[in-house]
Amino acid sequence: MLSYLVFYSCQYAPVPLFPIFYVDQLSLSDGMIGIATALFHSMVMLMSLGLNRVVALKGHRFTLITGAVAFGLYPLILYFSKGIPLFFLASVVGGLVWGMLGGGLINRLMERVPEDERPSYLAVHNLVLNIGILLGSLLGPLLAQWVDVRDMMLVTGILRSLAGMLFLIWG
Repeated sequence: MLSYLVFYSCQYAPVPLFPIFYVDQLSLSDGMIGIATALFHSMVMLMSLGLNRVVALKGHRFTLITGAVAFGLYPLILYFSKGIPLFFLASVVGGLVWGMLGGGLINRLMERVPEDERPSYLAVHNLVLNIGILLGSLLGPLLAQWVDVRDMMLVTGILRSLAGMLFLIWG
């Protein structure tokens, strides 16, 4: 659960900064942000449809670790973005990765815990998720007081990938 807590905290650290980055750094309109959001969620759906094949070939652990480490790509691509093309690429890549990771997080947890204790572990997981959301949402803006918002995309991308590597040890 510690690896989940660290991962969720790093996952949610840039979330409050994304809208600021989209508007202040990329000068995107509401329409462009909406299209990117639709791209992201379309890719999540597409990956979800193919997730069973990935899991059948590689297993839940591979799916979790690959998705968790690759989840840092979204803010990293944003860091290099100067406009719409890389922003849309970040949305496509981020959606595909989230589609893989979303299935991997819970499926791997269920694979690791005793069957008769799954409700307890899911309750603890949900508690850890909510604490991670809170910590990450506080951590990102706090760090942004010392680091430029563009540089925060780099920092949080690296943090997300490093946190994902914890699943190599504890996943």
